Amino acid sequence: MTRRRVVAPLLCAAACSACSSFVMGGAYVVSGRTLDLTPGDFPTGIGVTVAPRGSDGALGAPVRFGHVGVVFLPNASAPAADDWHARVAALNEAGLACDEQHLNRSVYPPPTGNASEDLSIHRFCEWAAGNFASVADVKAALPRVRVVADPASGDADHHYVVRDASGAGLVIEATDGALATRDDLNDGGATGFGVLTNSPPIDEQIARARALIDEGSAPAPG
Repeated sequence: MTRRRVVAPLLCAAACSACSSFVMGGAYVVSGRTLDLTPGDFPTGIGVTVAPRGSDGALGAPVRFGHVGVVFLPNASAPAADDWHARVAALNEAGLACDEQHLNRSVYPPPTGNASEDLSIHRFCEWAAGNFASVADVKAALPRVRVVADPASGDADHHYVVRDASGAGLVIEATDGALATRDDLNDGGATGFGVLTNSPPIDEQIARARALIDEGSAPAPG
């Protein structure tokens, strides 16, 4: 089944380059993200793709949950065949969302060479949104795949957060050659604040936020 392509304008903020993902609690769970980029970061722009149920998905499996995704439009350094798979962000019909953030300390495991197991980080959000309805389902499935640096570009500098309709969150990152996860239930810092930004790793982000709150110099995020 052919996936529909819908091009959206580039979102940019000329004075800032600090993308963030967040969730807000309350009667309704609302999650979102910013893309704080300059036009020079991605001159070809950013677009939106739609993957219907049954279309081709990550690791050669058909898409179980239809989803929309944010993509970098085709450019000289990215294979056009991969540009229409949800990469930067995705949201599926069950309310599961995935976001990619920059993490320059990332060191992912080496690939196994098995195309049905090695999951490029550039396809991670597509895999999560296309296959699962909840954070618990994603967490249970992670041991069955090997999340690796993108084989085409060598890019490894990202970590990810998956959130579901209940407000549960899971951060996925690798800084020492092994995949690590951390629950983020947006519970005032007990497990997390419902926020993920770029570097540093999530444990350091939470520790710094707690320190600022303890000093009284910042309100609790989330």
